[in-house]
Amino acid sequence: MDVSGFWTGEYAYDEAGHPVVTFDMDIKLAGDVLSGICTETNSFIQSVGQFLISDVFGNVTEHDVSFEKSYTNTPHPLDTIRYRGSVSTDGLLITGRWVIPHVCSGSFRMTRATEQPPRTAIDTPHEIEPA
Repeated sequence: MDVSGFWTGEYAYDEAGHPVVTFDMDIKLAGDVLSGICTETNSFIQSVGQFLISDVFGNVTEHDVSFEKSYTNTPHPLDTIRYRGSVSTDGLLITGRWVIPHVCSGSFRMTRATEQPPRTAIDTPHEIEPA
């Protein structure tokens, strides 16, 4: 299934006390290889600004999607997050689970956007704090 394009979504933690986090994702597909950029509301590293940026790499097989997300604008390396989900038959929704092995996990859902969301810096590789 072709999942190329802009998506908006949210992820939640299984553990109580964490906020639901919203994100936007720009996905490219070459064959069954998925790549992209994710911009999410920053909910855990105050020193980097309003958004966290990450690279996304994975695979799509029919209606199954799996990818890893690695943050690119954090002051130190963070654990890679693994996502696994299913694409709806109409290709407009992806739902599934994410995990940072031995740390935490949760659920996610993504909806295909009809246009690029204006609130993100999808084409910006790193968010820069004002001096």
